[in-house]
Amino acid sequence: LGKDITVTENEARIYYQENKDSFVLEERYIRFRHLIASNFQDANDARIDIMKGISWEIVLDNFSINPDIAMRESERFWPESVALSNYEILNRYLRLIGKSEISIIEKIGNEYHFVQLLEERSAGDHPDLEWLIDQITDWLILEKKRIAFNTYLKNLYLQAQANNEIE
Repeated sequence: LGKDITVTENEARIYYQENKDSFVLEERYIRFRHLIASNFQDANDARIDIMKGISWEIVLDNFSINPDIAMRESERFWPESVALSNYEILNRYLRLIGKSEISIIEKIGNEYHFVQLLEERSAGDHPDLEWLIDQITDWLILEKKRIAFNTYLKNLYLQAQANNEIE
């Protein structure tokens, strides 16, 4: 029972393919950029640089008050209902703007914000396997542990029965 139970990435991929219909997005998922600047001029300059095609990383380094967080958050997909839910106006823009469009700059508190929609996945679509690979791997490990534990219990029972320790 103490043996190491592992799941390969290939096992997780096969599981996903065999059960793909169980993995369907229940709402729209979006990937977007969110820039927070300390003043209007920086936010506006950042917006202009994005429209010029300057890389997001450079724009963040030059104008964002939190470049590491902004970069990390721009790399993943978010359920539309959760995306920037603490900034209702920005969440609303993400629901309205089209792909690659940039919202207007909004002053929220003492900071200046805008968002740009990058990608979207509609409700009913299948998520990318990369979104789920860690979760599927964890599920498969739990399933293997459950099977190993049940096998162990059954063997203990059969051994006790063979030794006339139980009826």
